[in-house]
Amino acid sequence: MIAEATPQTGQGLQPDEELVAVRSLLQAAKTAGIRADRKAIVNTYVSLKSRPFLILAGEKQTGKIELVKCLGHILTEIPARQCQFFVGHARWAAQSQNVSRFVEMQARFNRNNLLALIEEARQGEYANRLFIACLARISPAELYAYFTTPDFQFWPDQARIEGARAVAPIPYPPNFRLLATMDTVGFDGWNADLLARTTVVNWEGKRLQSKPGKSLVADAPNVDCHFLHPRVLSEQTAYARLQHILSGQRYALLPFMQALDLIYRHNVTLSHEVIGRVICYLANSWTDAGAGLFDPTPLNNLNQALDLALAQYLLPWIVAVQSEPTRLLTQLEGLFNGRFYQSAIFISALIGRSSIPGNHQPNYV
Repeated sequence: MIAEATPQTGQGLQPDEELVAVRSLLQAAKTAGIRADRKAIVNTYVSLKSRPFLILAGEKQTGKIELVKCLGHILTEIPARQCQFFVGHARWAAQSQNVSRFVEMQARFNRNNLLALIEEARQGEYANRLFIACLARISPAELYAYFTTPDFQFWPDQARIEGARAVAPIPYPPNFRLLATMDTVGFDGWNADLLARTTVVNWEGKRLQSKPGKSLVADAPNVDCHFLHPRVLSEQTAYARLQHILSGQRYALLPFMQALDLIYRHNVTLSHEVIGRVICYLANSWTDAGAGLFDPTPLNNLNQALDLALAQYLLPWIVAVQSEPTRLLTQLEGLFNGRFYQSAIFISALIGRSSIPGNHQPNYV
């Protein structure tokens, strides 16, 4: 299991720093009272490692905000400064006489503070430090206000809106992550523009335990998050890493290739960027030292990562671009033949089936 694995680097007996950090994240989540499958927590980390925008969507009071706090405590040097939380939708204004005014005030407050945090992350002295901003409990409308902006720039019209002097787009710093939590029983806001920018993680945690254990700060190692920087974001780099790790496994990616072939036979327009995101996610499921983040066995690690990548990138894209995706999704489910549990959950939820094919025993932290 991840918590027990201690692979060594190629330079002696030095521990794998990234694996140590992930192990600390799992322990911090347990301390915080989060009840979720280990794979779900590691998936959130790998998703954050692969792309700078992320939405945790799931039922309320299941540990989404607490998980982001754990990420901040484990991956930042000064959590109170580098991991900041903002109120998403201004629900506090629901009983006021001028709801729209207070909603706009809250949105302006969030924008100004997010921009200030981004500016701090862009400073050269903080280039190797991770900064995290989390919008808690956003509304569906806020998905498009915050999460359909190109990754390389942030709100290009923001300065003009606020009446500031500068009007140029603000470059998006590589050491900055923007997250949001969304309370929903089943996320259904699949949209091509959203999927082009953002990873949506369907969070399946259980209700939080009443009281967390000890302080999270005590569990946080002193890390510089260099392994969270976007090293494997290009498809070419990702393929090279996978080829190195999976040398000798000639048919390791066969299920993915078979799925792509079936999709093309249905004349579905599949963005090449979607394929790239799947491959990059797979490559990022290993540490720089070559340790699997989901499982120490390379093929098992690949299969778990592929299952999650299909459910988070490939299948939502089909739903976003197909008016009637049920037939294709059902055929993909048959192709996977119970091998990919998360993909089966996604498909079953869309077609209204209550039972999930395959056998899966959650491994809670």
